Amino acid sequence: MSRKEKANISGILLLFALLASLPLLRNTLLSAPVLTHDTFFHTQRIWSLKNALLEGQFPVRIYTEIYNGYGYGAPLYYPDILLYIPAVLCILGVPLATSYNIFMILANVATVGIAYYSYSYIIKSKIMGVIATGLYTLSTYRLLDMYTRGAVGELLALVFAPLVLCGLIMLKRGDYHKWWVVALAYTGVVQSHILSFVMLAGMGVLYAVFHWKRFLNGKAILSVVKAGGLWLLLNAWFLLPFLKAMKELPVWGNPSFWKTGASPVQLFDLFLPSVIGTEVFGGDITKSIPKTPGVLLLIGLSMLLVALVVHRNQLKEVKWRILGYTLPGILAVLMVTNLFPGGIVQKIPGLRGLFPKFQFMWRFNVLAILFLSIAAAYGFYYLFVAGAAHKQRWLVVISGVTIAFGLIYISQFMKQASEFTNEEVVQYGYMDMLYLRPGFSYLTEGQIESNEKNIQYSAYVHEKGRVSCQIDSVTPVSKEQDIYIDVPLTYYTGYQARLDGQPVAVTYSEKGVVRVYLPEGCPGGKLEVFYEDGLVVKLANVMSLLTWMGFLAVRIIPGIRKRITKEAQT
Repeated sequence: MSRKEKANISGILLLFALLASLPLLRNTLLSAPVLTHDTFFHTQRIWSLKNALLEGQFPVRIYTEIYNGYGYGAPLYYPDILLYIPAVLCILGVPLATSYNIFMILANVATVGIAYYSYSYIIKSKIMGVIATGLYTLSTYRLLDMYTRGAVGELLALVFAPLVLCGLIMLKRGDYHKWWVVALAYTGVVQSHILSFVMLAGMGVLYAVFHWKRFLNGKAILSVVKAGGLWLLLNAWFLLPFLKAMKELPVWGNPSFWKTGASPVQLFDLFLPSVIGTEVFGGDITKSIPKTPGVLLLIGLSMLLVALVVHRNQLKEVKWRILGYTLPGILAVLMVTNLFPGGIVQKIPGLRGLFPKFQFMWRFNVLAILFLSIAAAYGFYYLFVAGAAHKQRWLVVISGVTIAFGLIYISQFMKQASEFTNEEVVQYGYMDMLYLRPGFSYLTEGQIESNEKNIQYSAYVHEKGRVSCQIDSVTPVSKEQDIYIDVPLTYYTGYQARLDGQPVAVTYSEKGVVRVYLPEGCPGGKLEVFYEDGLVVKLANVMSLLTWMGFLAVRIIPGIRKRITKEAQT
């Protein structure tokens, strides 16, 4: 490829990232005019991370200022390591709205770069890699995640989804020395969004089963084992607290899941990027947002089907490879719609309880845009580019059409979205109640409660997620009853209590707050209640940190240097 062609491709890729970021090129935040989507949930996460880091937490496990200082353990369930980027920007003095916008621009740039690398490898064509990257980056569903829904977790998972597929295909093709790509890709996904990780992990298992002949050999098995081991080591610091939290307080799915499917005609909605409605848990499912992966993807799929007939001789050798990417995309689109046989699936043990955990049927657009971007790229290429004398010109034309379809969504969003200043972004931030125990309620502000009326305490302090006080005297009323006090901290596994430096038993109350049991015959003393990683988790933290340092030193940094040197030489 000549320098001019490389420059054209680089320019087009930068244009994809720029066009996807147009609403972000401001110091204010554009979002839904009603607070029914997730934008302000994620800006609150960034703000709370900033506060927790300034308090000295690392890694952050509890957002200590949430719920009047009771704290909220969202980081135990919802990975937020990537949100440290905008949180650090806030610490450096960048306004929250601007930090959020910068972070979303970086997400677009990363999506373009990773998608181009992945799709070019998968399709074995730089030109089709560019086309697939544009289709993926500017797909309606991805833009919907970024703007209308503000679904930052899923959006970040979409940054790494193409690399997941690329890593799996590397192993299938026998590039076993690149086993670490799978580990890195799945690390990006699990550190972005758990539901997307479950979806893409299931895809990986099905992919390996379908291509079992390619994976059932010593080198492939060893590569998978090494990738799995590296993935565990890189993510142990998050996985251990997450699994403990899920065991203690499982988070359930959406009982209305099967009502959220799109009708087939909704797949072709081009002018319905409404920002005023929402799909709600347990309520009526509206038609307020487009549920399509993207109309241009479906057009490209149709063109592929035409190309498979018109150019059947030319595509004879790659036909099955193309179908291997196309059929999963079509299946994913089917799973988005009410044509999917949910009634039958609900009768199958295991699957009946699995699907509602994904909350909404249209989440399967994650897989749809991943695979249909490849299928549509083949369709556009073989109908317009393959036999053309000037392939670069056709690449520019197709890229222009892709940008135009993306701009249809963006322009509609810009017309309907409201503009929020930095002060309003901070004010409107909120936390959901997904990770609270049933019955959670506040204690009296600035007080502790006890089952014994004759407990006297003083020097009460509640700040930075810690409660301390001096218990002056305890006069038990009944010897048969344990003595306990409830403190205004939301309970999660990991809270500890010490009385004069000695550990005492901790559990949770009927109100979902920390309950501390005082030892029999307690004479009083200084009580401290706080969250702290246990010894096993602390070891996992150190192990993950050392693994990351070694991985960067051995794989990532040398790889970047090698690529830069290679590009400079060519």
